[in-house]
This record gives sequence, C-alpha cells and structure tokens, in this order.
Amino acid sequence: MNITYDKRLTSYGSIDYVTIDNSHGLTVTFTSLGAAIHRIMFHGQDLAVTPYDLEDFLSSKNYYGKTVGRTAGRLFSPNYQIDGTTYPVEPFGAPQSKLHGGPKGFSFKAFDMLDPVIKEESIDLTFRYLSKDGEEDFPGEVSLDVTYRVSQNNTIHLIHEATTTKTTLVNITNHVYFNLDIPNKILDHNLMIDADQLVDINPDHSVNGSLPVTMTPYDFRTQKSLGKAIEEVIDTVFKGFDHCWILNHPTLDHLSIGIEDPKTKRSVKIYTDYPAVVVYTHNLPTPSHLEMFDGKSVYRGLTVECQYEPGGIHHKDLSSAILRPDETYRHQVLFVFEEGR
Repeated sequence: MNITYDKRLTSYGSIDYVTIDNSHGLTVTFTSLGAAIHRIMFHGQDLAVTPYDLEDFLSSKNYYGKTVGRTAGRLFSPNYQIDGTTYPVEPFGAPQSKLHGGPKGFSFKAFDMLDPVIKEESIDLTFRYLSKDGEEDFPGEVSLDVTYRVSQNNTIHLIHEATTTKTTLVNITNHVYFNLDIPNKILDHNLMIDADQLVDINPDHSVNGSLPVTMTPYDFRTQKSLGKAIEEVIDTVFKGFDHCWILNHPTLDHLSIGIEDPKTKRSVKIYTDYPAVVVYTHNLPTPSHLEMFDGKSVYRGLTVECQYEPGGIHHKDLSSAILRPDETYRHQVLFVFEEGR
C-alpha cells in the first residue's frame, strides 16, 4: 500500500490531493474539497467519469465524485416540517426544489484532511467538515466525517459518520460516475439492482410513495442490458434512468447493486447498509469538460448514489432522513472492483 500527498493551489484555495495505490491494480485519487474521489484507475484503466483538469473537476455542477449533503437529492418548496417546526426550502437546480443541499452544499466545501491510518492491508483517509447551524437553512451544527478505506482486495470502503446539535436532516451520498469501458458509452453495460420497490416520482421528481418494479422497465432484479432498458424509457421526460430504488437487503454482506461490462469483463459490485440507491445514466447533455469523451456526456457515465430516499421527509412512508442530537448517523458503502481474465 502506497500513499502520496500533494498540495494544489486552486481557485478554491489550497487543497489536499492524495493518491492511494494498493499495488494490486487499484489507484484512487482524492481531493479535500468536496471530500471527493477524483479518479479511479484499475489495472491502468480509468473507471470514474471525471474532468481530468482539476479546476474543471472542482467547479463542475455535475458533482463528479463529490460528497453530497446535507441532503442528497431534492427537497421541495416551500418547506418541510420536523416535530412541528417549519423550515424553508429555497429552490436550486429546479423551479420547485432544492438539489443536493443547495448552491453551497458539501460538494463545494473545504474539508479538513485527518492523518491517514496506514495498515498493511488498507489505508484509511478521513475528511472532516463542520457545517454551521443555519447553513443552507438547515438547523443544527453538523459534524461530518467521510472516510475512504482503500484495501489490498481492490475495495473502496466508504463510511459516512455525522452528529448534530439540533434535530435536522442528513442524507449523505457520493456522486462518482462509473464507466467500465471508457471512452465508449455505458449502453453495453449490464446492471443489477436487488430491489422490489421503486420510489414513485412525478416529472419534477416530487414523490408519491413507492411502487413495485414487477412488469416495469425498472425491474433490474435480474441483470440486464442498460441500453435495452433505456430504450424502454427514452420517451419519458427523464430520457433514461434518474430514479430511486428501495433495496431489499441493505447490509454490507449482501450484494445490492452490480455493474458489469461484458466486453472488458470488468465489474463493480456494491454493498451498502443505506436503504436506497439513486441511479442516473447521464441522460441529458450538459456543459462539460470531459476530455475522455471529447466533451460529450450523454450516456457516458452511471452514478450509483447510495442514500436515503430523496425527498422522503415529504412522504410518511419513506425514510425521513431526520437526525437527532442523541443519535449518530453512520452508513457505509463497499465498492468492489473485479476484472475477468
């Protein structure tokens, strides 16, 4: 296991730029701004869709590899209530909702990097951020630790741990986009999601509760081609997948999500104790500096955001994402990388 440190002077100030190489094919680079994954290299191949240029990466509004919070997904205006108290929702990213914690969410915050924990089989890298009471209109001072454990067995173990001084909302995710066959599109990838239920959403992403995936294009319980599945939803307002699945067995010892590229034999297996996952297939063209694709973004990446159901505070049958002062928010995700021979 090897770790290298660098300080980079950027428009956001000086940031930590850290690379961990497990000497078994996996190399991961992190930035302290946004507690982010910048690049994932596996046997010399990029697997994370990202702007190579650091300034483009840090400023990108597509959240490539960033930690997202305080609330991943959308909250809906004009407000939400916790224990009878009403809190405002200022729209950001859409006319009636606030996306990914607002314009000054965690993705664009300077985290402090703690001393790494170096062991023979793994290295832990922890980034810490203290979110002030009232930041982006959220109550309570929230302390968040984002820990990445890179192991010899080609695994990234992601741990989110947070506490609060007041009852508030906390829903943290990582927004890394995968593509196992860069520079090609993801349409030949296969996807599996162990979920019987889907969050039922309207065209504006507001939530109606849940619905079964049976006999719908959203049934990925058996692995199937992303390209063929996208063809079934291409005429919807989403132009692909931008949906949340409620996982059947959210534990670290159960495979909940699998991504595979049949051509390269590469795969990412994902285990999590989060109750849900949002999958977005980069359906819409966006201003992009993706050198790996000559700037083109549509269907070039697949983000797998393990989290609570977005907007659950607005619906009684979904996870509310409420965190109280006597509780600790702690959730984990395992990304396991494999390559066929």
